[in-house]
Amino acid sequence: MKKNLQIGKQIALALILLVTATVVNAQTRTATTDGPWNSTTTWGGASVPTSVNDVVINNGIDVTVPADAACNSITFGSAAGSISVNSGFTLAVTGAITLQNAATGNRAATLTGAGTLTCASIVVGGTTLAPNLTGDGLTTLTCTVAVVSVSGNISLRGVDDGADDNDPSFILNSGSLTVSGTVVLNEDAGSAVTFNLNGGGAATG
Repeated sequence: MKKNLQIGKQIALALILLVTATVVNAQTRTATTDGPWNSTTTWGGASVPTSVNDVVINNGIDVTVPADAACNSITFGSAAGSISVNSGFTLAVTGAITLQNAATGNRAATLTGAGTLTCASIVVGGTTLAPNLTGDGLTTLTCTVAVVSVSGNISLRGVDDGADDNDPSFILNSGSLTVSGTVVLNEDAGSAVTFNLNGGGAATG
């Protein structure tokens, strides 16, 4: 009886440790200063993101990728920010790259570099919806990465609440873009949605 109780305690302890490790590994990593992806300083002293971590790029922060890297998702939630993937390296994003729109004002983010970027989806706008807008704004994601591969969809969602609107844009200025899913342009009432390949980039899908 005592032996069975002891085994039960050991199993319970193992489960607790497993759950704790999962929670720790799934923590968000926030870029708080300009710098390379593989430096803990860039992430405010936290460990470098891996494929289980959600990444947030703070306002005005520029992150470079000087070696192969991975994360679960990337969110640009502020007025500006960029990620640059160096030549010969790949940034692999398991889930979505998202540029959130603001309740008012403009937001912009840039994906750049001579390397490769892969992700499941790209989402621009549609995170702050009516009736929560308080002014007009533009949400613009510009891409110049040499090679971009999206296994799912690119989704752009405009928002309009009658008085204010937010207009999302995806602009491919250079590089190659492959989309295995669908490009979804969702215009809400008076909003304007732009998917621009006129910058010289190539797209297939």
